[in-house]
Amino acid sequence: MTHSIYPLNLTEAEADLAEEFRRRLRDRKPDDYVEIPEGLPHAAATAIARQEATIAEPVDLEWPVDAPQPADNVNSPAHYKTGGIECFDAMRAMLSGEEMVGYLRGNSFKYRWRFRKKGGVEDLEKAEWYERKLKEIIALLP
Repeated sequence: MTHSIYPLNLTEAEADLAEEFRRRLRDRKPDDYVEIPEGLPHAAATAIARQEATIAEPVDLEWPVDAPQPADNVNSPAHYKTGGIECFDAMRAMLSGEEMVGYLRGNSFKYRWRFRKKGGVEDLEKAEWYERKLKEIIALLP
């Protein structure tokens, strides 16, 4: 059985993690970081955080990690992170599956189009990143 957190379908185990995360958000004190349960898809966590947060009460999320990661302009650019949430995760929670497919296809195309004139190999790596994400999203679509 799957459970839906628009636009995602979650397994029973992921749905349990989602409810645990929702409880953590509701029980937090001001300025607390809320750790996302391991195994809960980031898109689901972002969607839940958006549902639970208000503009006056932003939610700072703490993604579980084993060690600090070095700066990575391809997989996790620092300029796309605000308040602990990556821009990509917020977009994934906001857009429908088909809208996300279009966004990912367009960005992959853009980086492949311009790589010789602007970013070189890094642009090709960015295109590949968008294509990996595209495959992930397509696998989630009905």
